[in-house]
Amino acid sequence: MSKLAVITIHKGNKDDLLKTYNSVCQQKELPDLHLIIGHNVSFVKRFRKKNYIKIINNHHKDQSLWDAMNIGLKLTKDYSIIFLNSGDIFSSNKSLYIIKKKINNKVTNCLIFKTNLIYKNTLFSVKKFFFYTKKYCPHPSFVRPKIKKKLFLFNREVKLAADSLWIKRNIKEFGVKKYFTTVSSHYLGGISSNPNCKTISYQFKFSIKEGMLEFLKFFIKKISIKKIYYYKFIYFYKYKISYCKK
Repeated sequence: MSKLAVITIHKGNKDDLLKTYNSVCQQKELPDLHLIIGHNVSFVKRFRKKNYIKIINNHHKDQSLWDAMNIGLKLTKDYSIIFLNSGDIFSSNKSLYIIKKKINNKVTNCLIFKTNLIYKNTLFSVKKFFFYTKKYCPHPSFVRPKIKKKLFLFNREVKLAADSLWIKRNIKEFGVKKYFTTVSSHYLGGISSNPNCKTISYQFKFSIKEGMLEFLKFFIKKISIKKIYYYKFIYFYKYKISYCKK
């Protein structure tokens, strides 16, 4: 069985990190490594009980989120890896078991599973037709195989596009298998789901089409009375909308 590492980057508050940390610890099938990188994460040592947890507390304030993720990549070449960043959680205590079942020494492809999007008590679950398109590249349920040749790092110069570009580069190198099974949950509200002047500028650097789409999302966000209306509008076609407990 190939080794599996969970990489968690922390740049938020302690409650977010503890939520992610507890989600990993409660898994029936534990990772071979849980690598936690970020500012002021030494407090996690008070809760640490397993030797699979490694903490890096020297992430400097002048470094970006992508610098921290690159640190994680360089330390996990011999592992299949999945990013579960601070605030995100596994959707059940069987998520790592599901992932590990699909990983073995013969599998050299990237794997993509489903990620639920959550805003307060509203849950967005991706529809099957969109899941199997090339555009569906969810960071919290993307598994990269262990590295045998070239290690692809995040390009910090492209900012918000770094995640999707990194995933696409790995898919081009290793190929991909998709499984229509939910393994993780991402809580909406961060910069990636809230367009602004900077995100519009970044998208226009890649294409006029992407820039216009980002501008349209920004306009819809501005005229929406509540954030939930904005999310329902931009996700209604690609995601099923339901309700869950807070």
